[in-house]
Amino acid sequence: MLLLRPASPLGGFPAPSGTRPSPGDAAPPPPSLLLATIWYGHGPFDATFVEFFQRRVRPVLAETGGEPLAYLRSEHAPNTFPALPVRTNEEVFVWFARFTDEGHLDHHLNRLQQSERWREEVLPTLSERWARAPQRLRLAPTERSLLR
Repeated sequence: MLLLRPASPLGGFPAPSGTRPSPGDAAPPPPSLLLATIWYGHGPFDATFVEFFQRRVRPVLAETGGEPLAYLRSEHAPNTFPALPVRTNEEVFVWFARFTDEGHLDHHLNRLQQSERWREEVLPTLSERWARAPQRLRLAPTERSLLR
C-alpha cells in the first residue's frame, strides 16, 4: 500500500456531488472504470514536477480523453494504521482518470500512444525521472462508490 497526498491544492479528489446509494440497494455495478497510473521516481516529485504535470502532462491526457480526476504524490508521514502496511521507501506520483467503460479507456490509451506531443514533449522528461516503468491499474468502482 502507498500513503499518498494531493500533489497540489487542486490535486485531490473532487468533493462528492451526489448521494451514495443505500446499503443493500440492488443497483447493478457501474460500467465505469478508474485508471490509476503510478509513476515511480528516483527522487521526490517536487513542485517543479507538479508544475510540469499541470502544464505539459495534464493537457495531453485531457486531449486524449483521460482528464485526470486527481493526482497525488508520496506522503512521508508515519503510518497511523499499522494493520495496513505502507511501502515507505518509494517515491510515486499517481494520477486517476474516470472512464465510462473499457472501450473509452482503451481509446484513450491508444490516442495517448499515438500522440506526438506525448512522445516528444512529455515522455522524454518523464523517462528521466522514472526509477522503473509506470504501472497502470484498472479499477472498478463498487456499487456504492461516489466515483462511479
